[in-house]
Parts: sequence; C-alpha cells; structure tokens
Amino acid sequence: MSDPGAERKAQVSSQFNNAAADYESGPGCFSYFGRRLVEAADVQRGQCVLDVATGRGAVCFLSRSR
Repeated sequence: MSDPGAERKAQVSSQFNNAAADYESGPGCFSYFGRRLVEAADVQRGQCVLDVATGRGAVCFLSRSR
C-alpha cells in the first residue's frame, strides 16, 4: 500500500524542481508585479524601502533603479 502523503510530496517536489530551471528567466511576472508594487507604493528617489519576505528581491531591485 502506498502513502498518499508521500506521493503528493513527491509530486509537488517534482513540480518545483521543474520550475526552478526557468525561475530567473521565466515570464516577466516578477518584474511586472514588482514594478506595479513600486508604482503603487509611490517610492521616491532617496527613500528607504524595507523588502521583507517578498521572494527573490525583484521589487528591491526595481526600486533601486527608479
């Protein structure tokens, strides 16, 4: 008898492993949503922004280039 929990873990792990190869260069969702967030927050040059638990830092990089 197989363990459904272990099978589900293996499936999810496989999906994340497959996505990892294109994580940085995949569709521009990180830059798109990061740009939208920076615009909505109205971050101005010279302001300090704390990027906490927002993933890989795409928003932080966008705010620095603004």
